[in-house]
Amino acid sequence: MALTGKTTPMNNDSISLPRRGFLKCLTATAAAAPFAIPAITRAAPNSKLQHACIGVGGMGGVDLGNILSHRGVEIVALCDVDKDRLEAAAKRVPDARLYSDWRELLVKEDDRVDSINAAVPDHMHAAIAMTALRAGRHVYCQKPLCHDVAEVRALTELAVKSGKVTQLGTQHASGIGDR
Repeated sequence: MALTGKTTPMNNDSISLPRRGFLKCLTATAAAAPFAIPAITRAAPNSKLQHACIGVGGMGGVDLGNILSHRGVEIVALCDVDKDRLEAAAKRVPDARLYSDWRELLVKEDDRVDSINAAVPDHMHAAIAMTALRAGRHVYCQKPLCHDVAEVRALTELAVKSGKVTQLGTQHASGIGDR
């Protein structure tokens, strides 16, 4: 099939990717994007992205494991209001600094964290994401991101203005069962 610059309907000679394969590829790419993109950070070139996990139980524990699997990311701080969950996560990342308040983490880790993920009860997602973006951090947040249209608009505007990489976790919602 030649590339002619004009749009033509696909025929049997074209390359096809089954929907499931496409979604697997898209999901894997999207999950890695905030951590794999060589975004402009305060870190020196070729160093690891310094990351903080806010919420480390439940889906936050799943996120923690996924983030730990990336060679280019170093988890430097963990935060959870639940002491037992925080202690369990600290065993997985023994060198991470520990916090029970995400606001304290963002203040104290000011120049030592490039990105955060938020996996806490959903009423806090927008507040954490907004504060992290204002502090110049890349953000990965579990769903729902916001609870109303005004929050979505404000967060979207701030994300664009900040120039930071952002992503919303929608793992199960993009699965075959929900589709």
